[in-house]
Amino acid sequence: GYLHSVDGQIPSVREHVLEVIQLYRGAIMRCASSQAIPAPKAAPAAAIAKMTHDVEKDLSPPFWRITLDTNPDDCNLKCDMCEGFSQYSTVAQERWERGLGKRRMDPDLMERVVVEFVNMNIAWSRRTGKRQALEVIPSTMGEPLLYAHFERLLRVISREDKRLRKALGSGAGPSDDMPLGCAVPPGPWAGLYLNLTTNGTFPRFGAARWAELILPLASDVKISWNGASKATQEGIMRGQDFNQVLENVQMLARARDALVT
Repeated sequence: GYLHSVDGQIPSVREHVLEVIQLYRGAIMRCASSQAIPAPKAAPAAAIAKMTHDVEKDLSPPFWRITLDTNPDDCNLKCDMCEGFSQYSTVAQERWERGLGKRRMDPDLMERVVVEFVNMNIAWSRRTGKRQALEVIPSTMGEPLLYAHFERLLRVISREDKRLRKALGSGAGPSDDMPLGCAVPPGPWAGLYLNLTTNGTFPRFGAARWAELILPLASDVKISWNGASKATQEGIMRGQDFNQVLENVQMLARARDALVT
C-alpha cells in the first residue's frame, strides 16, 4: 500500500493539492516571522511577491529551479497511468464540457518569467559573491516538445545563460563557490540549463535534430520508460513504437557522448 496515507491508498489529487498549499503557507509564515513582517492571511500572490522582495534584501538564495506549464494539454501518447491522456481519463472531456480550451503558455510570459528568474539570481550573486546552477523545466504533463514555442524557449535559455555568465564573470569556471546545501544539477558550472522530461518520440523534428538543439543547453534529459519489452512498453505507453523509441534513445546517447568527448 501507500505508506503516507491513513488507509494505504494513493491520495486523491485534491488531497495532494491541499497538502502543497499547506506547505506554501508554512513557508510563507516562516519567512514572515523570521523577518518580523505581518503574516499573510489570504493573498498568496502578494506574499510570494513579498518573499521575492525580501530575497533582494538579504543573503537567502533565490529559486534555483523553475517549472513552466508550457503545454500540459498536448500529448501524442495515451499512457495508462496518465491523469490527462489515459484511455481511462475523463479530464479532457470534462474540460471540453466546461468550455475550457487547451492550456498553452503565452511565449511572452514564458520569456518574462525566465528573465526575471535570472535577474533574481544575478542580484543575489552580486550581493553574496556566490553562484548556483539554474534550471528551467518545461511542462512535465503532456509532451513538452509539442509546445509550439519550444524553439523560442531554447533561444531564451541560451541567451539568458550567456547574460548570466557575463554578468557574473563566470565564463565556464568551476562552481566551487556554490552555497552549502544548494542542490546543483550535473555539470560543474554555474549557468542556466534546460531540464527536460520527454516520452522519447521526439515529435516534430525527430531525435537527431532535437539532440542538436537540446543537448548543448541541457543539464538533464529524462526519457519516460515503462517496459523492458515491446509488448509491455507499448501496452502501457499507448501509441508509442518501441523499436523507434529505442533507436531514438540510442541516437541521443551517441550524440551526448560526441558532445562531451
